[in-house]
Amino acid sequence: MYIPDHFREARPEVLHDAMRQIGFATLVTHDVHGGLEANHLPMLVEGNVLRGHVARANTVWKSGEGDALAIFLGPHGYVSPSWYPSKAETGKAPQAYARQIRLRTAAWLLTSSDKTVADIASSCGFSDASHLGREFRKQFGLPPMMYREQRGTASTADMASATHAAEYDEIFPGRAQAI
Repeated sequence: MYIPDHFREARPEVLHDAMRQIGFATLVTHDVHGGLEANHLPMLVEGNVLRGHVARANTVWKSGEGDALAIFLGPHGYVSPSWYPSKAETGKAPQAYARQIRLRTAAWLLTSSDKTVADIASSCGFSDASHLGREFRKQFGLPPMMYREQRGTASTADMASATHAAEYDEIFPGRAQAI
């Protein structure tokens, strides 16, 4: 994880104290099938060991020893979206603007690649193809595959052609200035 130097804390005593004060973490482990699993757990620091309480019904205890990541989140503060330049420039809250960019990227990938919808969903930060499909229909009014069928999959030569330039300018405003 990238942490800017001015936010970096490496002193174990300070980190342990923060963990003791927060007392609750998201524990990310590998499940029995090799996938990732995240659980919210109360955690205690005992020397250099973290101990957590897991309910017997929670399968995380079955995974045994192995790599794990405990994420302790400190207090959060609210920052108004209007503080962000993108709000002033786009009229949208940062999260809504980011979702729009992710959906525009998905639309571009649908027409410029032969990637599956599931691969595009993963590439664009959606949890799965269904999640992308729901958000895509809200933005574009039709499911991803229908969008691809109606617009076709462009070849590299087609993408550079003037016939597709207006379409890509619509999907990615400011594209012409960037190239």
